[in-house]
Amino acid sequence: MRRKAVSVICSFIWALILTAGNGFAQGQWITLTEDNSAEVYPASDYTGEIRMTFLGDCTLGGEEKSRNNRLGFARRIQENGMDFPFRFLSRLTLQDDLTVANLEGVLTDRTLKKEKKKYNFSGSSEYTEILNAGGIDCVTLANNHFLDYGEGGVAKTLEVCKEHGIDTVGGGMNLNEASSTLYKEINGE
Repeated sequence: MRRKAVSVICSFIWALILTAGNGFAQGQWITLTEDNSAEVYPASDYTGEIRMTFLGDCTLGGEEKSRNNRLGFARRIQENGMDFPFRFLSRLTLQDDLTVANLEGVLTDRTLKKEKKKYNFSGSSEYTEILNAGGIDCVTLANNHFLDYGEGGVAKTLEVCKEHGIDTVGGGMNLNEASSTLYKEINGE
């Protein structure tokens, strides 16, 4: 049986505007419409403020053989609660306008065949509660662990993130989904 290829492409235009009206911002403010047309303004014309936080790799769960041991991820969550991983960051992430994290691994409760590689990361689908408690609005999926459990892991991760209001970028069930642009309204704009 030929397995459907799951493509992962991540394309970001990262723009950080820090109080554009104060003269520190340089470059351009680009507003993309749903038909992919762009309106371009000098950054100094933007008078609002957007606060964004970008987090690095977040592995929720880990490898099957170690996540339930005494010091494993599942045990730590069981002992300390779902807010534990981001407890000290949530002061920042719950007050910004957008928080993006790189989700290393899949979220699923199903037993899935793992790919043949040295490390395969997965965690329970209930770990979306960790992302919500941590103020994570969006996760990037374009990394070396998104395909650790094949198409089934990809599908379940996308499903549970959507169910819990967490946007995803850089991954999907096909090339079109994986490379689609995420549009976010922030502060009414």
